Amino acid sequence: MGLKHTDPEAPAARRILDAAELLFARHGVVATSVRQITREAEVNVASVNYYFGSKDDLAEAVFERVIARVTAERLAGLERIMAQAGPFGPDLARIVSSFVEPYMGDGNEDQGVLMARFILSHRLAPSDSTRRIVGEYLNPLAQAYVAAFAGAVPEAEAGDLFWRYLLMVSSTVLMSTEDRAADRLSTLSSGRASVTDRRAARDALVGFAVAGIRDMTPARFVPGTLEPSGPDEA
Repeated sequence: MGLKHTDPEAPAARRILDAAELLFARHGVVATSVRQITREAEVNVASVNYYFGSKDDLAEAVFERVIARVTAERLAGLERIMAQAGPFGPDLARIVSSFVEPYMGDGNEDQGVLMARFILSHRLAPSDSTRRIVGEYLNPLAQAYVAAFAGAVPEAEAGDLFWRYLLMVSSTVLMSTEDRAADRLSTLSSGRASVTDRRAARDALVGFAVAGIRDMTPARFVPGTLEPSGPDEA
């Protein structure tokens, strides 16, 4: 991580990281000022420069700390799931749930949003720092999950499982960043479903991902569906 002095466990540096993690999750990096961070951390403004160098360097340190922590938790969880697998292989719902938990689990609201912000920022505007974090932590994690998928669905093609992992990530990230105040889902469903119901949201997400990962006869893209029909097709 981008510390200029000492280490991330220095009390002041740790308070800055904790404060920035909370504020970046709730307001985003751009909308959060250094002064807000130092006020929350109860340190002076110069401390950010002393320990991290700049707000961008601090953001990199925050994202790396969160991604590293969650990656370690997920890998440990996957190891337990694979060790407990029965004769028919590991439980795919447990595998997917271990991926979703850091985003959608109870008490993980801020963490989930922060990770989603990182993934979205990397996809929309990749930088050297986001590429480094993805390469160091998230790429090995992806390979571990695809290997777990293969254990649960051994008949699936390896290439398909990588696609399905990417689609699971995308669905999880977008679910985590839904505007819960506007709750478009509730509007669309006339109140029959709501993104504010986190239990229902993660159940729907896991069910969707498991079905997609297991699908052995997937549908294929149909070209021309937006072209007007001819008179014989009307």
